Amino acid sequence: MAKPSLVHYETMFLFAPELAETAVKKEVETLKKRISKISKDEKAVTFEDFWGKRDLEYPIEKRTSGFYIVLQYNFPPQEVRVFDEELRLDQNILRHLTIKVPSDEKTPITYKEVMEEYQEFVDEKVAGKRKVRKISNRKETLDIKKKRK
Repeated sequence: MAKPSLVHYETMFLFAPELAETAVKKEVETLKKRISKISKDEKAVTFEDFWGKRDLEYPIEKRTSGFYIVLQYNFPPQEVRVFDEELRLDQNILRHLTIKVPSDEKTPITYKEVMEEYQEFVDEKVAGKRKVRKISNRKETLDIKKKRK
C-alpha cells in the first residue's frame, strides 16, 4: 500500500503552566507518536523547538504563563481537521495554531535565532540606523477603495 501524499505543517502549542516541564515533554512525545502513526512515517516530525515557560501577553483561562513548543511535521492533509479537533479537546493544551509551511521555506528558524534577530533590530532602532516608515494612512486607504469601484 502506497503512503498517502504528505504536506508539511507547523504547529505551535501552548501548554498549561501547571504541568511540570517533564510532563510537557511527555505530552510532546505522545503527540509526536500520534503524528507518526497517522502519517505512517516514523520520521514524520522534522523539527522540534522547546521554548520553555513564557509569560502570556494576556490571560488565557486565568493563566498568565505557559509552555511553548513548535513542531514541524509531514502529515496527510485530509487528517488535519480531525487532528486539530483532538488538540482542541486536550485539556493540557491552552492554545495551538497549525499552518501549512510554504514549499520554498526549507529550513526552520529556532526561538534563539528569532530573539537574536529581534535584538539586532532593536539595537539598530535605538542607534537610529533603522527607520520604520509609516505603512499607510486613512486617506490613502480610502483612495484605493474608490479606485476599485
